[in-house]
Amino acid sequence: AGRGASCLAHLPIAGLRNDAGRMFDMLVRMLDEQGTPVLPSEFLPAAERNNLMKTIDRWIITASIEFCIEEKADLVFVRLSRHSLKDASLVDWVCQELEKRELPPGHICMQVAERDAAKHIKLAQKQVRRFRKANIPFALSHYGVDRNRMQILDMLKPSYIKIDGELMHSLSKDTTMQENVRSLVAGAEQRGILTIAERVEDANAMAVLFQLGISYMQGHYVHEPEVVLAEPPSVATTSLEAIVNS
Repeated sequence: AGRGASCLAHLPIAGLRNDAGRMFDMLVRMLDEQGTPVLPSEFLPAAERNNLMKTIDRWIITASIEFCIEEKADLVFVRLSRHSLKDASLVDWVCQELEKRELPPGHICMQVAERDAAKHIKLAQKQVRRFRKANIPFALSHYGVDRNRMQILDMLKPSYIKIDGELMHSLSKDTTMQENVRSLVAGAEQRGILTIAERVEDANAMAVLFQLGISYMQGHYVHEPEVVLAEPPSVATTSLEAIVNS
């Protein structure tokens, strides 16, 4: 591949039960020489091979903070790779970046995929404790409902869980899955955890999610992702461009 430019996209999150305010999920993208977006699944494996994930995570965090300030967002969700669970200096660094820009910590929510948190549960617990101490919210994303998973909620105590977007294709017809989601929502509510549905594509899915008690949703039915930053900091740009050529 030729040299590409890194960028950040944002996906609005809408409230199903009440107004969500200005909430966004931040997505990293790359643009090829023709300006066409390159999906993360195409460049993140190369980034992992080149040990660039911590660098990418930190660039995304910085760019998301800048976006939050510029757009006066109430909350932005920032995806962390499993590598950042091992990064003991991350939380102090995030606090410094927030303080430098005078942004209160409650405006940025760190999110980790459930499978990564479960696989590295002790590291996840340590990192989440650091986030909580710094008043930075935490979310578990790609959360499945095929079995009872309340234990990880009790261990990590996230502020939000994002229900796996893969489930949305069959949710409106699968009554067993609907009951599983309903049980998950009830368990989350008991623990003071808010629920967000990922990858909501149509009105049918939205109607079912509302009936099941989900609080928020994101996906193309809400809004297409928009590229918002085409020129990230030079050090991160170099690293992100390098992975396209690896």
